[in-house]
Amino acid sequence: MNFFKGRRSTLNLTVKTYAQEEVSFPADPKKKVREIFDKVCNLLSVRETWFFGLTFLDEGQKNWLRVDKEIRTELKKQINKNKPNESIVIFFCVKFYPEKVTEEIVLPHTQNLFYLQIKDDFLSGRLQVDPATALLLAAFIAQVEIGDLEEFDDCSTQMQAKFSLFIEQLQIKNIEKLLPDEIERELQSKNPAQLIFEAFLENRGMTPEESKLQFLKDASEQSGNFGVIYFDAQRDNMECDQVLGITPRGINVYNPKNLIQHVEQFEWTSISDLNFKETRFLIMSAKKKDEKRAELEVVFRTDSTHTNQVILDLCITNHDNFIQRLEAPSIELQQMKEAAKEENERRKDDRQQLLRERNLRRDMEGELHEASRDLHMMKAESDKLRADNEKLDILVKSLKEEIVLLHCSINDKDLKIKELEKYSLQMHSDILEKDHQLVVFKKALSNQQSYPPPTTIGQTRHHSHYNGERRARSPDFVFKQNPHHYNHKSDSSTGSEGHLRHSPTHVYGISAESNTALQLTETLNFVNKMKGESEKLSAEINDMRLQSENTFNVVRQGLDAHTAELTEY
Repeated sequence: MNFFKGRRSTLNLTVKTYAQEEVSFPADPKKKVREIFDKVCNLLSVRETWFFGLTFLDEGQKNWLRVDKEIRTELKKQINKNKPNESIVIFFCVKFYPEKVTEEIVLPHTQNLFYLQIKDDFLSGRLQVDPATALLLAAFIAQVEIGDLEEFDDCSTQMQAKFSLFIEQLQIKNIEKLLPDEIERELQSKNPAQLIFEAFLENRGMTPEESKLQFLKDASEQSGNFGVIYFDAQRDNMECDQVLGITPRGINVYNPKNLIQHVEQFEWTSISDLNFKETRFLIMSAKKKDEKRAELEVVFRTDSTHTNQVILDLCITNHDNFIQRLEAPSIELQQMKEAAKEENERRKDDRQQLLRERNLRRDMEGELHEASRDLHMMKAESDKLRADNEKLDILVKSLKEEIVLLHCSINDKDLKIKELEKYSLQMHSDILEKDHQLVVFKKALSNQQSYPPPTTIGQTRHHSHYNGERRARSPDFVFKQNPHHYNHKSDSSTGSEGHLRHSPTHVYGISAESNTALQLTETLNFVNKMKGESEKLSAEINDMRLQSENTFNVVRQGLDAHTAELTEY
């Protein structure tokens, strides 16, 4: 008979962590859980082993493996006899929590495992916090995942641009959730992403390790159920259900409807004994009453003996950790702390060096950007100057053509001015001549008006001596200068009669005087007209000269300005 039929020689175990680490190995079913745990710690390089334990999931609930039992006993439900080679999945999780996170968790690897598990508890809603604390924790998660965004330095100072960059980085990192569903629904009307972003800006400059520690510190201080492992129980002599919570400080008793505020607490310093019998779990509490110690026995009933064994194991380990915190740390722990301190100093120095290099690089990039901007501006200015130069060439060419046209126009105007001046001189000569004639006419008219009115020839003869005496003042010289006024030739032998006979006054009488007045009027009008035209021509000549001078001045100024621009360029 084969006595070993149906027995498994080895168990294929797969151990997973919250850090997405996974180790697989075969194990002897008879080995103690402690041996398996030590091997897992070695494979995962975990040195602070006293915080962790092994568990498996049964209907979504964690079931801790008892370290003093065989692995086949603890995994009896998970062993599938029909599939002997199938791997059994167990989880390496935080089982025992410290009172002061920043002081008791020493190594970065341990801090990371704590952070990942508490983050999972926070996002799933198992770690209960108020909305304000939830926003702070979410901001620390974002700081760990995306770090300091250097792009913020080059980004616009507007907060909306930085917020858009923040959301973009979260999408790149595939971070879809930063808050528990319940708190996100509660803050929906207040735009929770914007609130997280505002808290995220306050964390600028923190390293991922610093952000993880601060996340754990705030979670442990602000949450009412940090590090609490719950078990359903019922108190003896009470019909209502209660919940036992194992914490680093002691055992708490909760109402099932409120797992944050405990209704009763048994601290480790007040507990004298812990024990269980079948489903009954006993707590012996030593309390002072009237300065006398009185033993108080409190009994709770659980669902199984296995549950009581797990509760007792948790209580013993947490009590040992509590006592160890009161005592001087072990040599191993001191060495760990010293190594962690040196590592922190080294990381701090590396961080400072990184910041200096980043600032130097940012300064160099700023200078490069400024130089590139200046080069771009100079290139744009050069293109503009080139375009202006082309325009100036076209303008100079156009001005040269205009100058040629102006020279032609000026030459034409000079010719016209010379003609006008010639014509003006002619008119001036005519005006002088007319003025002379006007003077002569005026003088003749005044002499004629001094003659006696003509009567008869006889009377004229009787006054011939008068006329002879006035001969010298007669206007005959005028008529001699204008022969068309008379047809005879003056002769002194004709005597006084001949003179009177051919005198305009004697021949024309009154009409001669009227014609002389009319000629005088026409001459005056002609002289005035000629004077007006002469003045008009003089004004036109002056205007043309001023226009020519102004045109030359404008052209010269334009040429001087463009010449100066070209010289400067």
